[in-house]
Amino acid sequence: MKSVRCVYILLTPAYFESSYTLYELIAIHKWAALDKRFVFPIRVTEQVTAYSWTTMKQYWENNEAVRNGLADLLNQLGESTYAAIAATIQSERAKLHTKVKSEITQILKSNLIALDKLAAELELTNYDVDHVAASLVTQNDAIDSIARLTQVIESQKNILKGTPQWPECHFNAERLGGWLLLNSIDDVWWFNHQLQWQQSCHESFRTIELNHQPYIEVIVSRELLQCARYRRNEKGKVQPYSDIDRENMELVFDADPAAQEKKFLQDIYRDLYKPVVIPEEIQELQDSIALQLDSVVRVRKGKPIYYLVSRNTMDGINAIPWFSDWSRQLDGKLQFIAIDTKTNKPSPCANPASLLNQFGYLLSLR
Repeated sequence: MKSVRCVYILLTPAYFESSYTLYELIAIHKWAALDKRFVFPIRVTEQVTAYSWTTMKQYWENNEAVRNGLADLLNQLGESTYAAIAATIQSERAKLHTKVKSEITQILKSNLIALDKLAAELELTNYDVDHVAASLVTQNDAIDSIARLTQVIESQKNILKGTPQWPECHFNAERLGGWLLLNSIDDVWWFNHQLQWQQSCHESFRTIELNHQPYIEVIVSRELLQCARYRRNEKGKVQPYSDIDRENMELVFDADPAAQEKKFLQDIYRDLYKPVVIPEEIQELQDSIALQLDSVVRVRKGKPIYYLVSRNTMDGINAIPWFSDWSRQLDGKLQFIAIDTKTNKPSPCANPASLLNQFGYLLSLR
């Protein structure tokens, strides 16, 4: 309930006489991001009671006028709610487009990407930087914009390959494409999930239903308005780029608990420090990991280090006796995300696998 965007509250006289319901009302008022929610209180007649289901049912079934009146009221509220939601979605979209266009404009002004060729690929007659950036963000789908960018970079590779300019040219194209990926998230999906996702930003465990696991990097980056970063693995597939060597963590928790807990910390320590020697003491591992996370996440401008895990692994980590206290000290800098890919719910992107494969083609030109 804390993450929903729309709440209808049926208020009866008894509602204000119960400490439980008043606590609920106060809790709603104290919700984070209350200004982004739509809360509608509806006053019902004194004949209605929230404590007797039989009385409530009889009152409802025996009063057609009441049923019709409530239906009319909800229809009116529905119209105003729809207009307010549409305005909120448009505002979030405008905020995203402004940020992405600003970042892309700065990249294009470096003159490392052939602006005239990119404009031609976009079928533009105006080669102005601002005009090209706006076309990439607002007039094309993300996958199409990335494809047009890839076409330009492929031709530039033939000219610049082997020169000092080529690595920087490709790096800028990679950044530009990473910003365009944020534009692929469906606006309505983001509206429905934004609060839930933002409210869990300081938690160690997060769950999400997503039909293509690697797309999680776009979601995390959209939350922070940062460029999405990817790399190709040894099989040539696209996976989230990270400052650690792997994106997944799976543990077997039926082994010796003490040994497994130490291995859990040592794996994280190894990923963060890339050391020659790894500490053996739990406390030293915990303190060292917390210290390094501060440095790494500061460089990443607040983007957490995250591992993708199964629900079983998440439950196993959560069951470690000292984990709860330790994780609170980390303040969300280290996260374990469980993704349910077997979902029939709406996807944040029409075809995330195809989109990331297109971006992988751009990465492969390096």
